[in-house]
Amino acid sequence: MFGDDIPSALLDEVLNVSQKQPPAPIAMDHVQNEANIMIGHLPQQQQQQQQQQLQQKQHDASSINKENFNYDDDDDMFGDDIPIEDLEEQLGMGRDISVPSGSGLPTINREGLDATLETKFETSDSCSNIKDTATGQRNNSRSRYQRFIIVATRLKGYMVDDSQRLERELLLVGEEHEQVTKAYLRQDWLHIRVAEGDAINIVFTNRNGHTKNNWIIDNEQNYLIHHPDHLISCTAVAESFFCLRKSVLQMTSKSISEVSEPLIHGAIIHETLQYCLKQKDFTTTAIQNAMKTIIKSTLDPLYVIGQDETTTYELLTPHITSIQTFGSIYVRQYPIPAATIKRDIGPSDTECSSLAIRDILDIEEHIWSPIYGLKGMIDATVEMILAPNNKVLTLPFELKTGRASRLISHRAQTILYTLLLGDRYDFDVNVGVLYYSKTNSLYMVPASQSEIRSLIIARNELSAAYQRQATALPPMIKNFHSCQYCTMNDACTLYHKTVESGSAMTSGLGQWFNDHTDHINDKAAIFYRQWIQLISLEEQDLDYLRKDIWNDSAKERELSDVSRT
Repeated sequence: MFGDDIPSALLDEVLNVSQKQPPAPIAMDHVQNEANIMIGHLPQQQQQQQQQQLQQKQHDASSINKENFNYDDDDDMFGDDIPIEDLEEQLGMGRDISVPSGSGLPTINREGLDATLETKFETSDSCSNIKDTATGQRNNSRSRYQRFIIVATRLKGYMVDDSQRLERELLLVGEEHEQVTKAYLRQDWLHIRVAEGDAINIVFTNRNGHTKNNWIIDNEQNYLIHHPDHLISCTAVAESFFCLRKSVLQMTSKSISEVSEPLIHGAIIHETLQYCLKQKDFTTTAIQNAMKTIIKSTLDPLYVIGQDETTTYELLTPHITSIQTFGSIYVRQYPIPAATIKRDIGPSDTECSSLAIRDILDIEEHIWSPIYGLKGMIDATVEMILAPNNKVLTLPFELKTGRASRLISHRAQTILYTLLLGDRYDFDVNVGVLYYSKTNSLYMVPASQSEIRSLIIARNELSAAYQRQATALPPMIKNFHSCQYCTMNDACTLYHKTVESGSAMTSGLGQWFNDHTDHINDKAAIFYRQWIQLISLEEQDLDYLRKDIWNDSAKERELSDVSRT
C-alpha cells in the first residue's frame, strides 16, 4: 500500500522462481568470484559454456534499455523499494524482465521461492567481503550506523547454553548496492515486523561496529531503526506507550482542542523561564518585565478564557518567586549544597550531590536525526558542572511547568533528547535533565541501554503504524476517563465512525461517543473518507521528497536542480 514492500508475486517474477529451473549464474562484476566458484563445480566442457553465457549475460545486462520498463510510481511512494534492475543485479539475474500489466500477477511458487531465498542466504556469505562503501567514507557519522535495504528475511534457530532460541535473519544490501550482508534480530528485537524492501538503519553501540559484515541485534548490543526516513516526534513516541492511536493521529491531524487556563498559564511560565535562562538574568525586575511582555503576546487565547493581561499577571505573580529561586540555586558557575537532585531511580554513572548550570548553549533547539528516525525541540541545551567530581557535561534540559504526574512519559522524552543531542554534536550523551517548575524539582535522567532499546522499539512500532494509517489506525484503548480528556478525541471518534463504521458500543465510550458523532450523516462520512485518503497520499509524496535532504549528497542535490529551503 505504501510502496515499502516488494509484492510477493512481483518478487517471484524477479527471482524467476521455478521448481524445474535453478537460479541463473550471478552476473555482477563485483561478485565474479562467487560465479567462478559456482561454475567450478561443473565439468570442464560445461564450464566453458557457462563462462560464455556469463559474459553474454553481462553484456546484455549492461545494454538494457531502462525506458522499456513500466513501473508504477505509486508502488514506491517512499523510494524504499529496490529498483528492479538493481535487485536483478544483486540477485544475479542478468536478464530482461517484463512486469505483467494490470493486476493479473502470476501465482507465486512458494516452494521455489523458499528454495531460492535459502540459496541466497547460504551464498551471501561469499559476498560479504565485497568492498564496503557505506562505512564512513563520505561522512564520519557513518561510522556510527549503516543504512540497508532488506532483500530477504527468515526465522531460524540458534543455540545458547544447549537450548535453542529463535532469531530473525535478514539478508541486506547496502545503500550503494555494493555490499551484501546479514543481520540477526534476537530477544526483544525478534518481534519487529520487517519485510522485503524496507529501509533500515543499524546503529552500533560499539563505535567499531561498522567494521563488521554481519551483526547481531539483541538486548546487549546495537539498535535497529525501521523506516528511518520517517522522523517521528520524541513527544509522540513518549505518548505512544499510553495510546498508539493518539500518537498516529497527532502526526496526521491538527489538534483542535479548547484552550484552558492551566495550558495558557503554563506556556507563559515556560517562555518566561526560558527567556531568563537565555539572558542569565533572574532578578525580580527581569522576570517581571519578561512575563509582562509574554502576556501581551498571548492576549488572543487569554481573551478566549475571559482574562485580561492585568488579571493574568496577578495570577502568575507567585511563580516569579519560584523562577527566581531556581535561578539563584541552579544557574551558577559552581554548584552549591542547596542545588540538590531529586531521585527516582537516580543517575547511574553520573553520581553527584549537587550541580550547576554553567552555560546555556541554545534555547528551543530543533533537531532532526535521520540516524534514529527522530525529531524534537529541546527546551534548552545546557552545560552543567557536577559536584564533587567537577565533571562538565553538555545535556538536554527539559522544562515542565506542571507536577510530576506523567513522569514516565517525561522521562522517555528526555532520554530520546539525549539521542538527538548526541547525533547533533557527535558525542555520547548519557544523561538528561528534567525540571518541574511548580515543585522546583530537578531530576537527572540516565539514558540506560535498556530504556533506549525499549524506546526505539516503541518508535519502530509507531513508524509502522504510521505506514498503515492510510488503511487502518491502531485500535482505540476504550478508556472513558482517558478518552474524554484526550486532545485528539474529536479526530479519533470521527475516524472510528466514518472509516471504521464504529458505534457507541465498539468505541467503549457509550453515550459520550454518540454525543460527539451524531451530527455526522452518510454524505459527510463519504466526504471525510475520500479526503482523508487523498491527504494520506499527499503526505507520502512529501515524505518521499523530504528524505532526499539527508539521503542525497550536496552534489546530488545540486545536480537534481531541486530547491530545498
